[in-house]
Amino acid sequence: MSEIVQHQQEYTPEFVARVGVRFCYRGSEFEIAHVAYGDVRYNAVAGGTSRRIPLVRLQEEIRSGAIVVTSESKAIQESPYLNLSSPELQRRFRQLRYAQGAVAELAKPTGRAFLSEWIASYAARIGDPNVPGASSVARWVKVLRDFGEEYFLARPPPKGNYTLRFDVGVEAGIQEGIADFMRAERRSSKNVLAYVHGYLLEHCMSGIKAPSERTLRRRINKVDPFLLKRVKDGSIAAERAVRAGGRSHLAHMPMYIVQIDSHVLDVLVVDESTRDVIGRPTLALAIDVRTRCVVGWHLSMHPPSTVTTLAVVKDMFTRPSRGLPGGICVHLVPDNGTEFKNSAVMRLLLKANVIIEPAAIREPNHKPHIESFFRTFTRSLIQTLPGTTFSNPAERGSYDSAGRACHTLEQVRSYVHEWIEEVYHKQQHSSTGRAPIMMWKEETAPGKCTPLTMSEEEVNVIARTVIRVTPNGGRIRHDGLIWYSHALRSLEHQYKGQVVVLIDELDLDKVYVEHPLEKGAVITATSTNPEYTKGLTKWAHREAKRILGDMTERDRRELGENAPIYALYQLMMRIQKDSAFATKQIKRLKEGKKELEQRSKDVAKVVASSSVVLTSRIDEVAGKPEPSEQTERIDPDTGEVLPAKPGPSKAAVNGLNHFGNLSLDAIILD
Repeated sequence: MSEIVQHQQEYTPEFVARVGVRFCYRGSEFEIAHVAYGDVRYNAVAGGTSRRIPLVRLQEEIRSGAIVVTSESKAIQESPYLNLSSPELQRRFRQLRYAQGAVAELAKPTGRAFLSEWIASYAARIGDPNVPGASSVARWVKVLRDFGEEYFLARPPPKGNYTLRFDVGVEAGIQEGIADFMRAERRSSKNVLAYVHGYLLEHCMSGIKAPSERTLRRRINKVDPFLLKRVKDGSIAAERAVRAGGRSHLAHMPMYIVQIDSHVLDVLVVDESTRDVIGRPTLALAIDVRTRCVVGWHLSMHPPSTVTTLAVVKDMFTRPSRGLPGGICVHLVPDNGTEFKNSAVMRLLLKANVIIEPAAIREPNHKPHIESFFRTFTRSLIQTLPGTTFSNPAERGSYDSAGRACHTLEQVRSYVHEWIEEVYHKQQHSSTGRAPIMMWKEETAPGKCTPLTMSEEEVNVIARTVIRVTPNGGRIRHDGLIWYSHALRSLEHQYKGQVVVLIDELDLDKVYVEHPLEKGAVITATSTNPEYTKGLTKWAHREAKRILGDMTERDRRELGENAPIYALYQLMMRIQKDSAFATKQIKRLKEGKKELEQRSKDVAKVVASSSVVLTSRIDEVAGKPEPSEQTERIDPDTGEVLPAKPGPSKAAVNGLNHFGNLSLDAIILD
C-alpha cells in the first residue's frame, strides 16, 4: 500500500533526456546527441552546430515552457511500446490482466479469501507458470482503481540503484583517471587503471575495493565522443565527426544549382623543356547538381584563387557554343578559398544575375556532389598515372613519385578532358541512375529548359577587374605594369581625369579603356613589355612581385638599411667627378683643334708653292716644335693630356737620318 500512496503523491511526468529527442527554442529546432553524467549535448538540426546544457537546467526550461519538445518526440518518449523492453512490457501487461480479471470476476477483488482460490484458476487459464500472491494482486487492483489502465504502461520505470558503487575516495580517483585519459596523447583503460591504483596508494586507501579494468572501460565509453575527439584531434575535427551529412540540394532543372570547388591533384607534372618536376597541378571544376554533368573546369599550377574560379566560370558560360554542357547558372555555390570582392568573377556573375550562395568554411556537406566527384576522379584517373603521390604516405609506401613523373601539364589536361567527356559523362551515375550526358540532353531538349549562354567575346570584355586610372602620356599604369595606346594620347587632349580600365586577370597583355565621352567606345591598350605580360595572370604577377620583394628585403638585410642611399651618394659623386673631367678635356680638345687647323693652313701654303716636299721638312714647314722633355702630349683616343717623355737629342735624330753620304731626305719623298 505504501508504494501506491507514494506513486499517488509523487508521480508527475518528468522529461527524460534521450538521444534523438528533438525540441524547439524560439522557432529553432535542436536534437539531443548525447546524454551522460548529467550533461546533455545537442545539435542544431539546420547546420549541426554542437552545444551543451546541464540536464537539470534543460528539464527546468521544459517545465517553464521556454523549451518545447516536438510532438513527434513527445509521442515517442511517452510510448510504452517504444521505450519499454519486451520483458518489462510483458510484466506490466501481466499485472494489468490479473487486476482486470479480479475486478471483472470477483465481487470483492481485494479480499484475500476470494483471491487465493481465484488466482490459481486464472493463472491456469492464461498459462502463467509463475502464480502471484494474493497481496500482489490486491495491490494491482488498487492501482487500477486509483490510476486506471494507462498507469500500468505509462508509469516511469524503476530508477534502480543510483548509490555509489565504490568509496567516495575511489570515485574521486576514477574521475581524475578519466580526466587524465582525455589527453591528446594516446591513453587506454590500462593507463586509467594504473592511475587509479597510484591514486589509492598515494592517499592511503590501499585496503579499499578498487574498480576493475572492465568497469573503467564502461565508464570511459560513457564519455561524450565529441569531447574525446575535440581533445585528441581539435574542435574542427570534432564538429565534423559528430555532424551528419545534412540535407540534399534539390534542383528541378539543369543549371539551377552549380557547385564549384578546387582540388590539388595527386600527381606530379614535369616541365616541358627541362623535364624537371614542377609540382602538383590544381583542378578547379564546376558540376551541375541536377544532371551531375561537369559544366566547366580549369587545370593550372596556380593555387585556388579568383583567377582559377574566373577561368571556370568563363568556361562554363561559353561551353554551349562548343557543343558541351554548360551555360549561365541560377544558383552558384563557389569555392570557399577565394575572395570575390571587387574581382572580375564577381562582376561577371552580377552581370549574369547569378545568385551566389557561399558554403560554410570546412563544410564538405554543403558541396557533397563535387566532393564525391573528386573522390571518383582521383581513384579512376589521377592515381593511375605515373608520378602519382597517392592520397597519403601510407598508400604511397616506397613508390618514387618524383622519379616516375613523366607527364607535362598539357598531357594531364588532355587526359582530364578525355576522361570527363568519354568516361564520366557516359557511365551510369550511382545517385541519378542515368548517364550524365544523356540526362543533360534529355533535360535540355528543344521545348524544355535551355540554359542561357554568353559568347567568348562578351565574356572577355565583361570578366575584367574594374579600376580607375588617370592616363599620362598615352599610358595606363597599374600594379607595376604599363599599357599604351595612341588613342589614349588623343583622349588626354579632350578629357582630363580618371578613366575606367578593364583588366583581364587571366591575361595582362592588354587592357580595355572605356571612352568617357563616347558611350560604348572601348580603347585597347597594349603592354609596353609584351615579353613579360603575354599570357601572364594576375596571380603570377603578384607572385613575381612578392619574390622580387623578398629578394630586395634579403639584399637590404645583408647590405644594411642605408646601403642604397650610400650607393646613390657614391654614384652622384662619380658622375660629378666625371663631368668635371669631361669639361676640362673638351676645353683642351677645342684648343688643340684650333692649333691643328692653323698647321693645316701652313702646310697647304707650302704644298701650293712646291710640288715636292720632303717628309723631314713637313714638321718645319708646319711649325711643329722640336720634341723636348717639357712638351706635353695628348692621347688621340681619350683626349687625355699625358706627361712628356724624354726624346732623343737633335744630333741623334740627324744621325739616324743619314747613312754615310746618303741622306734619307733624298730618298723619302711625299
